[in-house]
Amino acid sequence: MRRAVLTALKLLVTGGLLWLLLRNLDFASAANRLANADASWLWIVALLTAAQIGVLVLRWQLVVRLQIGPIPLREAFHNLMVGVFFNQVLPSGIGGDAVRIWLLTRKYRGYLHQAVMAVLIERGTGLLALMTIAVVVSPWLIWGPVGDSLQDAGTVTGLMGSLAVALIGGYAFLAAVRGLPAFAPRWWQSVTAAYGDVRRAAIGSSLSLPILLLGAAGHVTLLLAIAAFAKALSIPISVVSVAVLTPPAMILASLPLSIAGWGVREAGFTAILALVGVTATDATLLGLSVGFMQLAQGLVGGLVWVAGRRAEQERAQSAEEGRKNSQ
Repeated sequence: MRRAVLTALKLLVTGGLLWLLLRNLDFASAANRLANADASWLWIVALLTAAQIGVLVLRWQLVVRLQIGPIPLREAFHNLMVGVFFNQVLPSGIGGDAVRIWLLTRKYRGYLHQAVMAVLIERGTGLLALMTIAVVVSPWLIWGPVGDSLQDAGTVTGLMGSLAVALIGGYAFLAAVRGLPAFAPRWWQSVTAAYGDVRRAAIGSSLSLPILLLGAAGHVTLLLAIAAFAKALSIPISVVSVAVLTPPAMILASLPLSIAGWGVREAGFTAILALVGVTATDATLLGLSVGFMQLAQGLVGGLVWVAGRRAEQERAQSAEEGRKNSQ
């Protein structure tokens, strides 16, 4: 019952936000942008989307190696893409994470904690990388001649300052606190173990820097793809503005507030891109474009899932036939 209620609430949030956004959409302007979309920029979006998948697979392989042990690249690709698929089809932005955990524990039995932490670390380091990118490029938006008319520099400065304080404070805490104090409750022991895993992934391993750099590379390709979408649709916004302003909207979309982030992502784009003068119609169109790009990645993951299931069935059938022949 609780799961059904949560799903109904997410459907309500998704439908309500999309209805509010589409109700005020200038369909004539949106249709004109779509009809005159630059195909060359759309090809660049496709290439960047494929590149992002490659980077994310490499990072996932390193995270699993850190927590469980070496994993073949093909297996890492299958695991990640199946997770991407289920993130799109399940009524939650984190449903695919549960599927990834299930796939890992099915092969590496007895590694439930490590599998859960691998997913959390992959999510957490990706969030850190996204926040870092936004903070690093923000001076060029706030004080540099990037070609945009910033409507509210104070709001952007405050937002970026808060992110910078959170990043510096988080890393300072990890560097200063090697381990949490030990207490008796079992749940606290799980917390201390999780903290140790997070610290090792962030600053305490030879894989820490590669994982963070690959996380940054994955987000850079995504942000460039968003900027390429804007170019294809002739939406007036700079690459720097995309890099600074869209991360908060993408973070909101990753939270389990709606179905696969739909509605939340578009509302976030509309609210935050207004700071650089992007109209609600253009921002909504850009957010929907990103959603369909991620949906396309999910469809690729679905093909990977179907191919993997067929291969498993063929292997099981061959094993059964071999067993019968040996009798």
